[in-house]
Amino acid sequence: MKTTLLALILSVFLGLSMMAQQRAFPTATSIPATNSANANAAAAMPPATAGAGGSLFVLLTALFGAIIGAFTAYLCDWLKEGRKKRKDQHGAIMRTQLALISQFNTIDNLEKQFLEPFRQEPERELKLISFVMHDTNLRVNYDAIAFLLETKNPTLVLEVHAAEQSYLAAMDALNLRNEAYERLHSNSSVESLNRQTGQATIVVKDPRNLKLLKDTTDSLYTSVARAKERLTKHVNELYNVGKLLYPKRTFLQFEEKREEHIGVTS
Repeated sequence: MKTTLLALILSVFLGLSMMAQQRAFPTATSIPATNSANANAAAAMPPATAGAGGSLFVLLTALFGAIIGAFTAYLCDWLKEGRKKRKDQHGAIMRTQLALISQFNTIDNLEKQFLEPFRQEPERELKLISFVMHDTNLRVNYDAIAFLLETKNPTLVLEVHAAEQSYLAAMDALNLRNEAYERLHSNSSVESLNRQTGQATIVVKDPRNLKLLKDTTDSLYTSVARAKERLTKHVNELYNVGKLLYPKRTFLQFEEKREEHIGVTS
């Protein structure tokens, strides 16, 4: 687009230069003299200006055409660049929402499969086994959503970053809890085992390992709940800012179902 604008300016400049040159050196039309009488008449006639006027008209026509052509090319480039900008910004918001929703689904599965069945159990840290949840590979591209810093909610980029960090903190809490579980069992012994019920009495060699297991278990419950809350909130905030920028385009959002289940809609 800058090249087209430069061509437009150059066309105008060259056209004006040619006009100035034409006015400074007008073209005269000579009349051949066949005899002395005609020669005297031709000498008495003023220089013809018809040729200069015609050349000026052709020059103005060419200049006008060049300006219109350059302006049309500039306008087409401007419209094309605007469409690309809107497409890129819409795609960036959608990809950011997709990354946060993927992170939400990961820890939501962790909560449903691993944490929720023992949430109200006394000494839940002893009943929870070691659990592995694979991390999602989707991450937010913050360079792509940097344009949100120029909107009415410039702190949204930082809030999205905080939401993603809460997800990573929840995954780290799971790993720490698993490490505490393994440490406890590697430094303990089984005193008795009921083969029918599976219940066992374990002798812990170092009580600090038991305290560490309880702390990391409680931290895991807290981290998962906080991450789910932040991820849900900022997916919906991205929906709001997306609709504000591009009302006719589709974005993702969480909505509460009647059965208290969170779903994703567009």
